Order: sequence, then C-alpha cells, then structure tokens
Amino acid sequence: IFTFSIFYIVPKNDNKFLPFFYLLITLSIFYNYELFSGLHEIMIFSYLMIISKYLYNMIVARNFFYLVFIIFYINLIFWTKTEGLVYAFIFLILINLIKKIEIREKIISSIIILSLILLKTLIYQYYEINLNAQPLYNYDYIKTLNLSLIIEKIRYIIPWLAYYSLSNIFFVTGLILILYQNFNKEIKNEHIKLLNVYLFLFMSFIFSAYILREQDIIYSIRTTMDRLVMTSSGFFLFMIYQNINKIIQKKKIF
Repeated sequence: IFTFSIFYIVPKNDNKFLPFFYLLITLSIFYNYELFSGLHEIMIFSYLMIISKYLYNMIVARNFFYLVFIIFYINLIFWTKTEGLVYAFIFLILINLIKKIEIREKIISSIIILSLILLKTLIYQYYEINLNAQPLYNYDYIKTLNLSLIIEKIRYIIPWLAYYSLSNIFFVTGLILILYQNFNKEIKNEHIKLLNVYLFLFMSFIFSAYILREQDIIYSIRTTMDRLVMTSSGFFLFMIYQNINKIIQKKKIF
C-alpha cells in the first residue's frame, strides 16, 4: 500500500521513470525498519497520502467519485487503528469546507461517515472488543485537571512536539511550505486553507490527547508522539511532490 500510494500521488510527467525516482528518494529518506515491520501507522500514512490527492482533486475539478473514494479510505483509517477515528472527524470537517461539494452531498457524506463510525462502535460493543486495553482516559481524571496541571503538561508537550516535528523531514517540509504559501500573497487558494485547517486540527488533537491522558506525560510522549507525527505527515506528501515537480519542470531536470 505504501508503494502504491507513492506511485498514485506522483504528479503527472512525461518521464515514466519519475515515479521510481520519487519512490527511491522517499524510501531512502523515510525508511525505518520499525515503521515497516507491521505497524499500522505506515498504513494510515499511506491512506493519508491518497486522501490528500483526492481532496485536492475535489477542489480543482468536482467529481462525485473522488468523494466516494475519500469516504472509502476514511473507513479504512478508523478500522486500522483507534486514532483513525480522529482522522475521520478531521476529514469530515474538511469535506464540509470544500466549496465545490454541494450541500446535499456534504450532508450525505457526513451521515455515511458518522454511520460507519457508529457501526464500528456497535460491533465492538456487541463482541465486547476493548478499543483500548489501557484505560488512559476517564472522566473522573479529566474533572480533576486544573490550570497548573494543564500548563505543566503543555510545558512538556511543546518541546517534544517541536523535536519530533523537526526530526520528521516530511512534516517539517510540509510545515515550511504551508507557512511560505500562507505568506506569499500570490498564492491564495482553497487547498492552502484546507492544509491550514488540517494542521490546526492535528495540533489540537496532539495537545488534547496528552493533556487528557491519565498517564505519566514523559512516558506517554516518548512512546507515542513520534509515530503520531510520522503518520500525520503523510497528508503533506502530495503537496511536497507537487512543489518538487514544479521545480523539475521549471529547471527541466527530467
């Protein structure tokens, strides 16, 4: 699925070897045995790559089938891993922000996505499948949170988030490109707005997840944050490839 995703999101070019170039470069930069040893994160990373292209296509040229495939991959994501549910809600919001999608289609898409989430919940409850073997979130703990404890947790979250973000070349490159395109007055389009919303929602998820979690904050961050950042960076890869392709065409490298 990772290889397919790379080939699928590579911008169109007359050079047939260009997709292989992107794949080799991506693997040489990104390859880590732990990531490809069966972890679900690499699957979600791959799904996010594909969804990012479909969302872009929906903005450029409205096509109902793009929306169908987006919902299909959203379904795969939240069945793959528990935090996939977060991505399902993020993309639910992004779909409703795309102007070219009609209101009727937005309502139908929202109902379908929420129904799929409800279906998973009912199936897990019926078969008594524990979504999380470790009870890290509970209402009683959340009620005990006070301002000083929240600030204390944020004090740890910010430096570690910065560290893991800077350690991930796709995440930091995506962040730089988003900042550049936001401050470039010549580049103002709906795609950038969606990227801004995605980044904001992901950051909100990171902070809320670690603030509300009843677990040692350092241990929690050290064992999960790097994979969360890695997974989320898949959404930026299509944009990165687009910009690389513009440079290649401009410089006539291939």
